[in-house]
Amino acid sequence: MRNFHFKILFLVLFTAIILTGCTTTKQDKTTLTENSLSSSSIQVSSTTDVLTYSLTQVSEHNTEVDCWQVINGKVYNISKYIPNHPGGLNSVLKGCGKDATKMFDLQHKPKTKEMLKNYYLGNLE
Repeated sequence: MRNFHFKILFLVLFTAIILTGCTTTKQDKTTLTENSLSSSSIQVSSTTDVLTYSLTQVSEHNTEVDCWQVINGKVYNISKYIPNHPGGLNSVLKGCGKDATKMFDLQHKPKTKEMLKNYYLGNLE
């Protein structure tokens, strides 16, 4: 039953994120970053539109339903992949909110590394 509640919560959060992202244009993202996030360490490069996150920001996303990991200097939101992780929940949760590069590289083949592009958020500053 607990898994069911997590799936519903994740679905609601994921839908809200997708709907919010779908209504934001490239110009809106730049304006948002320049105006309202000026005190935050999230940055958008005007030439590449790549978001940049601090390790402190990544560390806030450390749960089963909100899991960000840093792998090779890039930030990934792997939350929606966690239920499908063949190594089980505990092994992937160890890297949530952290730089999981060493753990990831030791356990995964190049094909798995290719899958990461589907979860890419931005770069670590």
